[in-house]
Amino acid sequence: MIGIKEVKKVNKDKGLLLRYFVIKPKGNNIYAKASREAIWKYAEVIESTNLVFADDLKEWVLKEEGLAKKSIESSDGFKRYRRTNIAEMRPYVFNENRKSISVSEVDVPDYDMGMVARNPKNHKDQWYVARKYFEDNFEEEENNEK
Repeated sequence: MIGIKEVKKVNKDKGLLLRYFVIKPKGNNIYAKASREAIWKYAEVIESTNLVFADDLKEWVLKEEGLAKKSIESSDGFKRYRRTNIAEMRPYVFNENRKSISVSEVDVPDYDMGMVARNPKNHKDQWYVARKYFEDNFEEEENNEK
């Protein structure tokens, strides 16, 4: 549900002009989903200047998503887990030998050109990470020294 406060005016050409609005991330409807996405994006933008507040916002979204997805979790057995460590990855090389890389049937590395991840404790354990998933969920560590 979106609550609009302090509406200045409605302009036929420009739409609704307002000072601020209230978002409600709780629930399963399209407005709740959009609210969660907006809060998450806002948190990503402010992370570099206010990490604590950004983390609090993300925790709030994850909590509300957890409530919204509870019925899904119980039916298929999947649960959400937060990563607690740094991932080791490299770019996939076009047409490389994939004999030692686990690749899901739905992935097409030579078309997608994602990343190859590895277990930091067992470098022979490698798997392909789709480009879109990588872009949405990872960023290079600032201090990238081993």
